[in-house]
Amino acid sequence: MPYIKDENGRRKQIDKIVTFIGENLDILSDKITDNKKIKQVIDLMLEVDIQVNGDLNYLLYALCKRYIKPSYNNYKKYITKLYLRNHNLTFMGDLPEILYGFYFNYVNGHEKEEYKRVNNLIGELECCVFEIYRRLIAPYEQKKIIENGDVE
Repeated sequence: MPYIKDENGRRKQIDKIVTFIGENLDILSDKITDNKKIKQVIDLMLEVDIQVNGDLNYLLYALCKRYIKPSYNNYKKYITKLYLRNHNLTFMGDLPEILYGFYFNYVNGHEKEEYKRVNNLIGELECCVFEIYRRLIAPYEQKKIIENGDVE
C-alpha cells in the first residue's frame, strides 16, 4: 500500500502495470474487452513478480484510485468485482479475468503450498476491499451523513 517503501523502484514497476490496465482495459465492464491485452497484463504481473505481500493490494488500490471515476456506485462496483472473483470465480469482465489469470499462475506449480497460497491471495483481496472502502467510500458516506442526517 502507499505506506510500503518504494525500494528498488518497486512502485514504478507496479505503476506501469496500473497505467497499462487503466489506459487499455475497461475495468468496470461486465464483458471481456480484449483478451490479448489481458494476457499482456498477466505477463507483466509475472515479469514484475507481483507478490501477495502488499504488491497486489497496491496495484488494485492504485488502479481504483487513479482510473475509477469517483462515485459511490463506481467504487462499489469495483469492490464487487474483486469480491465476486474472490468468492465465486465468476467471470465478469476484464478485471476479474486478470485476477483469475494471476490466481492461476500464482497457485500453479505449488501443489504443496496450494491452500496457503489461495488463502494468502484471498486475504490480500479482502484487505484491498477494506482499504478502498476505508479510504474512498467511507469519506463519501460521512459527507452524506452530514448533508442528509444519520439514520436514527
